[in-house]
Amino acid sequence: MEAGLELGYRQAEAAYDPDGVNAVVLASDGVANVGVTESSTLTDTIKQASSKGIHLVTVGYGMGNYNDTLMEQLADHGDGFYSYVDDFTEAQRLFVDELTPTLTVVASDAKAQVSFDPEFVGSYRLIGYENRGLHNDDYTDDAVDAGELGAGHAVSALYEIKPANAAPAAGTVVGTAGIRWATTDGGKGKEVRADISWPQAGQQSPSLRLAALVAATAEYLRGEATGEDADLEALRADARALAAADVSGARQIEQFLADAASIDPSRVGG
Repeated sequence: MEAGLELGYRQAEAAYDPDGVNAVVLASDGVANVGVTESSTLTDTIKQASSKGIHLVTVGYGMGNYNDTLMEQLADHGDGFYSYVDDFTEAQRLFVDELTPTLTVVASDAKAQVSFDPEFVGSYRLIGYENRGLHNDDYTDDAVDAGELGAGHAVSALYEIKPANAAPAAGTVVGTAGIRWATTDGGKGKEVRADISWPQAGQQSPSLRLAALVAATAEYLRGEATGEDADLEALRADARALAAADVSGARQIEQFLADAASIDPSRVGG
């Protein structure tokens, strides 16, 4: 892995275009067992290249001893993104259909900050992003490194919230959300903010329902799901309903859950 990264960075530096896309793509199972194998040493190399405007994209392959954690960390430090290729269709999407817009960074050091009004929200938790959290003060500090977004990319921050008492009336403002980012030309950070309103029961958008299903699936696979989310067949039923409504991305999660059921059919039905 070390030798491949060094070669990639040498080639990227030689062909560097200040007005173009400068990136190294690392395809690996994440097992560093030849040359430098310490993630901290690899990270230093990657950070130095990133400071020069050369991003790192990591693409994972393989199973068994596949090191998912390392591949994600390297992409994080390289101000790029991480993807996993599990079949030919995903490879086609990543390397043919969407590669150029994906490599084109349109927002640097992107951050999100959400606050809830304790009068209405009794408790909340962010689902995922356990290793990407920032201190509150870091949100307005443009010197703090955060995430990069490619053209056409979308990022969701999904919260589970419980009302302080009875559920507020639909439309009640229960919090605020902010998004902050820097332009790729090194300009001053930009920010937009919006109110968070309590939704009308049963009126969730298809995209929110899909995001909730993806999160529930992840927690199921981690063994952390409770209630209906701990029932694989219930998750599959939700996926089928979204796919039948032709919600973008629903057919992929439907197939993913079908694969999960075929791997461990004993868990279907609870």
